[in-house]
Amino acid sequence: MASPPQPSGMQNTSGVILTVGITTSDRMAIVLPMTYAGGDLTATTLCEDAVNAFIATGLPELMACISEDAACHFVQAEGMLDGYVPHRKEFETAAFPGTRGTPHLPNTVALLVVFYADPVDLPGGARMRVAKTFIPCIAHDDFDGDVFVTTLLDAAQTWADVVQGGIPGIATPSASWFRVLNAPPRTGPGSAMRVLGQEPRGYPGTQRRRMVPH
Repeated sequence: MASPPQPSGMQNTSGVILTVGITTSDRMAIVLPMTYAGGDLTATTLCEDAVNAFIATGLPELMACISEDAACHFVQAEGMLDGYVPHRKEFETAAFPGTRGTPHLPNTVALLVVFYADPVDLPGGARMRVAKTFIPCIAHDDFDGDVFVTTLLDAAQTWADVVQGGIPGIATPSASWFRVLNAPPRTGPGSAMRVLGQEPRGYPGTQRRRMVPH
């Protein structure tokens, strides 16, 4: 779905690569490029603020998409550019469990959320650019007839709206962290490509797509 435009001028100098670790019998990770807008953070506080902000606002909505036999194991952030102090928080299993049914589908199956670039940021005549987030540990009960049930897609849409629309910062609540399309090259300062719309796909994403034709 399309949403209001993200702030213009977001730079990788205020960006992090956020990693969310999910644990069951296996370990999986969700990786998100996030950029800060509307406030000032230093090289020692940027990653810490991103982690704490996501835990406060983004993580509960994410775990509302995941089976209760999985849990968040850690959230960490590293600067999009070198020279920023990384930050990581780890959790016991009971701290952030999934909230949907159990057991979960095989770890090769995930819910796919696609994020679309803001066309304003694309060169003239360029094809639409897309970023993907795979959410693992989907409950068996949320899979019906080769598609995901509406309540799960609604939960994923809520999470996607939160990360695209802006997670309030901790140091400056009026500032926000945004899930952007990509991280610019680490060779120097650059603009992050903004996201204008996103959509949870109704079919499962698998490591071998022919497992479930779509």
